[in-house]
Amino acid sequence: MSISLTLPETLSLDVLDPDAIDAPTVSLAVRSLRFGDSPRGGGLNDDHCRMLAATADALPPVVVHSRTMRVVDGNHRVRAAVLSGRQEIAARMFEGSADEAFVLAIRLNTVHGRGLLLTRADRTAAAGRLITTHPHWSNRMIASLTGLSAGTIGRIRDQEAAADDSAGVRVERLLRYAVEGIPRPNYDAVASQLLFNYLEGNGGIGFKDGRIGLTPRLPQVLRDFLSEIESIESGIHRDSVDTVKQRLLDFTNKYTDYDAVSRDYRHIPYFAEVKSRLGV
Repeated sequence: MSISLTLPETLSLDVLDPDAIDAPTVSLAVRSLRFGDSPRGGGLNDDHCRMLAATADALPPVVVHSRTMRVVDGNHRVRAAVLSGRQEIAARMFEGSADEAFVLAIRLNTVHGRGLLLTRADRTAAAGRLITTHPHWSNRMIASLTGLSAGTIGRIRDQEAAADDSAGVRVERLLRYAVEGIPRPNYDAVASQLLFNYLEGNGGIGFKDGRIGLTPRLPQVLRDFLSEIESIESGIHRDSVDTVKQRLLDFTNKYTDYDAVSRDYRHIPYFAEVKSRLGV
């Protein structure tokens, strides 16, 4: 049994109270965990970590995303365990997508924060992300999650809409990072293949009547794309540089037309096939 996340249109403050979460506590190796995608913009607070490490009281279980082993709630407690030399930590497992894990992280840190609640800036940034990943959610729903007013969410939504023009620049940066380390890369061609095939393969875009259409899942698929790359990159703390580079290449090659013999990418045949599908 693990934690699930079903959200009504509005939330009372105790809906996701961690003490009321009905999931068994398990013991996990501290080294098996990855610091999660926290809504806390300032990163870990060293003083708070040292305070937790020094306490004689048993700390509440952390919440861990079962698919990625990333910490959903409890990054400070994990760091405290490392500081105190503990090999195991109590945890509750969460089943769901990366986006759902982030929603849970927002709510738990808004409700309790274990002595370190989210700042208004953190909650504002989290609201902006929720507007992007869940555009169909009402202002009232997002306000319930973040502890902001519905009017504030409306203003953030307007600001996000005005910033949409810069989205292409952010995606391009992301893609260039993704193909870093590829021998003799044509960045634009490789990046185009990588993103196009990932989006199509995961339901972010689709072909219909000779046109490429965007689906409502597109924001989530882009977020998952980034999460997969970050997951590979995080291995640098455990594995050799060559190992991490190879995993990055394997991920890229999975979604591109890669010729293992010449160790290069077949751009012209790939784009010719796409043109054929579009009838151009």
